Amino acid sequence: MELCPRQGVTLSLSTKSAIKLIVLILFSMSTFIAIYGLGDISRDSMEVLFNSRIAGGIEKDIYEICDSLLGYGIGNDKGELSWGVAISLKSMLRLYETTGEIRYLDSAAVSIKKIDNWRDDIRGVCSYIDTLGHSITEPVWRNLVYSKYIARNDSGMIIDILTRYYEEGERINTDYADSCFASVYISLTALLIDIKAEFGIILDRDGLWGRYGMNRESFIDTIELSIAPHDNEWCDSIYDTISNRYYGVYIWEENVNPDLIWHTLVNGDTVAMNHLLLMGRALLNVYELTGTEKYKNKAELIARAFKRRLELNDQDAYVWRSLYINSDSGRPDDITHGAYSFYLAEHYYNMSKQDNTLEMIFTEEDMKRFANTVVKNLYLGDISHLEWEADSTVTTVYPDGVYDFS
Repeated sequence: MELCPRQGVTLSLSTKSAIKLIVLILFSMSTFIAIYGLGDISRDSMEVLFNSRIAGGIEKDIYEICDSLLGYGIGNDKGELSWGVAISLKSMLRLYETTGEIRYLDSAAVSIKKIDNWRDDIRGVCSYIDTLGHSITEPVWRNLVYSKYIARNDSGMIIDILTRYYEEGERINTDYADSCFASVYISLTALLIDIKAEFGIILDRDGLWGRYGMNRESFIDTIELSIAPHDNEWCDSIYDTISNRYYGVYIWEENVNPDLIWHTLVNGDTVAMNHLLLMGRALLNVYELTGTEKYKNKAELIARAFKRRLELNDQDAYVWRSLYINSDSGRPDDITHGAYSFYLAEHYYNMSKQDNTLEMIFTEEDMKRFANTVVKNLYLGDISHLEWEADSTVTTVYPDGVYDFS
């Protein structure tokens, strides 16, 4: 095996910064609830909660996160451009939308312009190895963390299951090339194209392309360029006998290194719930930006796919699972992934009220049930409950499953 020339590096979001970003996501959800008059919670009470959690410089933290991660030199290898930079930038866009202060958008623009610098084709790195053993490079942002590599001896026998990094971030197994671990996750692509599309929508609305010296058509081209590699993962025209409607999903790519292990799923399975819905949200924003029908159609089919997997509990609240293929079992989605799943439903609902070409898949009743998910299953005021608690039989506490908002 070739030696990996790059030395081990360590960088991760601080716990403080991560909590602030999670609270910002929750504030966005709760503000939606209050605006629509849904759920037993007031906007003022959520503002008090929000301000108590971000006092001391969330803006400074976000600047530092983006500057550090975009300048660190390892692209999205550890997923931090997607789960660090993109989420931070979404916070900046929310701050601009809420306050109208252009400095937030100016700061977001600086980082958004740098995202494509770390695409695999521009870096000149392997995105993944295909089933024929060929190194494939795509205009996306690869990952070296989420998939494990099955190491074999010369006879083809398995000798070990390897990871590229320890959980603490230390680089290991460096006698194996990066390409052994390289994979392309639709969720990581979705987070980055989503923030770019949302930024473009704002520039369209406020007439700000010139302010940032950006060409609209070229910018859109870069977004579509990164969507295309996932087209062969798309599977539509799946018929649901209950709703009598077709729906569509993305599946784990089958034409990739057979010696990679994708979480607990295998090639050909439907991607995890948050992966699917992150791309659904991204495609909805790309449709809003471009008006291109194919993106609308896919977003619509994904929205249907989500709707059919929603479970209603005795609190008249929705619960959904982290794995799409486990509709009636498995772990409920956690806060951060669940918030992004909700974003698809909320954004689709609002867009379908304004765009009569979109099917009305999510109704006001659905929005009330999502609101109940927050105020009855999640925002419980103490640490004695699980987030997304489905029923009284759930007893396992997951690492990020308990929050004290009292």
